[in-house]
Amino acid sequence: MAATWIARAQQLTAQARHRLEVEEEFDEYAEEFEEHLVTVLDYKLPEILATKLAHHASLESEHLAQPRRVVDLGCGTGLCGRAIRRLLGESVELIGVDLSACMLARAKEDGAYDALFQRDLLAHLERHERAEAVDVLLAADVLIYVEHLEKVFREAHRVLKRGGWFLFSTELALDTEVTEGRVVRESGRIAHSRGYIEALASEHSLAVLEAETIPLRIVGA
Repeated sequence: MAATWIARAQQLTAQARHRLEVEEEFDEYAEEFEEHLVTVLDYKLPEILATKLAHHASLESEHLAQPRRVVDLGCGTGLCGRAIRRLLGESVELIGVDLSACMLARAKEDGAYDALFQRDLLAHLERHERAEAVDVLLAADVLIYVEHLEKVFREAHRVLKRGGWFLFSTELALDTEVTEGRVVRESGRIAHSRGYIEALASEHSLAVLEAETIPLRIVGA
C-alpha cells in the first residue's frame, strides 16, 4: 500500500511540474506566438478545423447545424476561436481554456470568446462542464502536451451532446516506434499513434468521422 501511494504521489508531482513548465513556456511565447506561427511557420490548423466543422455541420440538417456551445481547449491567443467565430457568428457561446495567463490576455483583446478560463484542460472538463452540454469540443495543437489521453476522451464523451463533435489534432507516431501508443519527441511534444487514438475513441463510444494526416507547420520548425 505504501509503495502504491508513493508511486501515485510521484506521478502527481511529475504532472504538476509538466503543467508548470508548459504554462511558463507559453507565458514567455505569448507576445510573438501568432506572428511566429502564422508568418514563419505557415500555420493553418484553425482554418482547417473550421472548414471541417462547416463541412460536417452541413451534413447534419436536423442536429448541430447551429452549434450553441463550443469549448476551445488550449485556446492560446485565440487563433482557433476567431476562425470558429467567423464561421458560426455571434449566436454561438464560445469558451476558451488555457494554462497561460499571458496567452489568455492576448485572446481577450480580440473579443472572440464569451468567457476565458486559466485552467488545465482536463480539470476544466471534469469540474466545470456539465454532462451533454457541449456541441463542439476543440483541441487544436494541445494534446501534444498530454501524454495520457484516456481521461480526456472519457470527459469528451461525457460533456458532448449526442451527435456532438470532438475536433482535435495530434502529432502522429508510427505504431512501430511507440510504447503504449505514445512517444515523447526530442522537441518535448508528445506523439500518439493512430491506432491508440482509434482505440480510445472506440472505448469511449466516439465514432471517428474523419482522420487526415496533414502538415500543420513548416517541417523542422
